[in-house]
Order: sequence, then structure tokens, then C-alpha cells
Amino acid sequence: MSTKKKAPKMAKKPSKKNVLDMQAYEDRQKEEKFQNSIVELNNLKEYLAQRHSLLVKSVANRSDCHKRLNMLRVELETQKGDYKSVSEEMKRQYKTMESEMSVKVHLLETKLACCKQKLRETEAKLLSTRAETMQHLKEKQKEIDLLHHKQNSIQSFYEKIIHRMEE
Repeated sequence: MSTKKKAPKMAKKPSKKNVLDMQAYEDRQKEEKFQNSIVELNNLKEYLAQRHSLLVKSVANRSDCHKRLNMLRVELETQKGDYKSVSEEMKRQYKTMESEMSVKVHLLETKLACCKQKLRETEAKLLSTRAETMQHLKEKQKEIDLLHHKQNSIQSFYEKIIHRMEE
């Protein structure tokens, strides 16, 4: 994050011969420490400025994220409402279709029962008609047989008469 600047190198230690050199050496050391402190202070200021910049960006991002989160919550609630209304509408339509189908099934069952009753009645009439027809056919056949018998008898009677006349 932060780039630290190098502090200037320490001065070499003077020989103990000269007190003035010693004083100058101490002054240089103090000056170097002061310069190092200034460099370190500037580095810390830069670091704090960067941290402050990041903090400002984070606060702005936090605000944006909260706005986006609130928008998403509103959108979610809207979608939940839409889902609920669609679901309720579908339930209503299903119940309507179910009741309509129930009515249609009931009507068809009633028609089926009526048709079955008519079929039974028609079958009964058919059986009765067949029985009557068979009875009529038997009676007609008896009449035909009787007429054949009469015809044969008459024919044989006339043949006898013709045969007697020929004799």
C-alpha cells in the first residue's frame, strides 16, 4: 500500500580526538534522526491519506450497496406480490375449470344414464318385436302348411276323379 522512502544513511563515527568533531557528530546524528522522523511522518501521512481515501470509497460503496440492496428488496417484494397474484389467479381459474368440468361430467353421466335407459327400452321392444315376428312367421308357416295340405288333398281328390273318369 504505502511506499516507504529510505532514510539517509547515518554519518560515520568521528574519531575521539576532537570534541568539536564529537559535537558535530551528535548534531549530525540528531539532524539525521530528525530527517528520518520527518520522512517517517510523511510516509505515515501518505499512508493515512490512502487509508482515508479508501475509507471514503468504502463509505460511498457502502451507500451504493445499501441503495442497491433496498432496490433489490423492493424488486423482490414486487416479484413476490406478482407471484402471489399469479398464483391466486391460477388457483381461481383451476377451481372454475374444476367446477365446470364437474358440471359437464354430471351432465354427461345424466345423458349416459338416459341413453342406457333408452337402449334397454329399445332392446326390450326389439325382443318383443322379434318374438311377435317369430310368432307371426310360425302362424303363417302353419297356414302355408295347411294350405299346402289342402292343395295336396284337393289335387289328389281331383286326380282320383280324373282317374275314375278315365276308367
